[in-house]
Order: sequence, then structure tokens, then C-alpha cells
Amino acid sequence: MLDDIGSDRTPEPLGAPRTATGRRLGHQQKEFLLLLAFTLTRHNYAGRAVKLYRALSAIDPEDAYVWRCLAHAALLAGNAEESLDACERALRIEKNTDHRDKIELIRGKALWKLGRSLEARQCVEAALGLHQGGPRDAK
Repeated sequence: MLDDIGSDRTPEPLGAPRTATGRRLGHQQKEFLLLLAFTLTRHNYAGRAVKLYRALSAIDPEDAYVWRCLAHAALLAGNAEESLDACERALRIEKNTDHRDKIELIRGKALWKLGRSLEARQCVEAALGLHQGGPRDAK
């Protein structure tokens, strides 16, 4: 903090995630890494994206979005077990129902790849609202 005295750098928020070296990761830096990982995933480099998402989840372990992205990339990279672990982590953090439904769909796909078809079906039904007798948006 004393190094910043007299510099034109804007101070980072107190709650900003820290890297392994103890430096804070700025919002723009984190957004850039997320964009890079997303681009890698979209262009069939999910294995490389997984590495970035792992690093981001280590820097900010309370970010459910990063865990959800890690779960999706791991699933695309063929690592259903890691995908399932990331889904579990994201579900413990995420409170938004719409986002939880997305995580449940990824979780269902991971379970399906692991041969756990009954659990996979329950996840998909829960995400779609079929466990209550019909889709959530049905009137």
C-alpha cells in the first residue's frame, strides 16, 4: 500500500481477490481472464480454458460464476468428475434460482457421462421444474 503513495494507480477495493503473490487481481484483469477462458472454450480449447478457470477459482473461491464456467469447460474437456465437483462447489455458493438451474443442467450432463443416469435425470427434471408437475413457467 505504501508503494502506491504518489502513484497515479487507483486503489483496488479491499475485498478484491489476491493472486498467489499476494497482489490483488483487479476487476478488469479478472474480466479479461474470464473472456480469454470463454473464447478458448468456444474455439474447442476447453482443456486450456479449464486451467484458467482453475486459477480464477483459486484466486476467488467464492465466485459461483467461475465455478459454473469451470464445470462447463471441464465437461467439454471430457473430465466429468471435475465438472461434477465444480458444480457442487457452485451450488453451495449460488443463491440465484436461474443460475442454480444452469448449474443443475451441467451437473446432470456430468452425472450422465459418469453413468449415473437416475441422478442425472433428477437433476434435469429439477432444473426444468418437472418435479412439481410441470414446467415452472406453465400457467
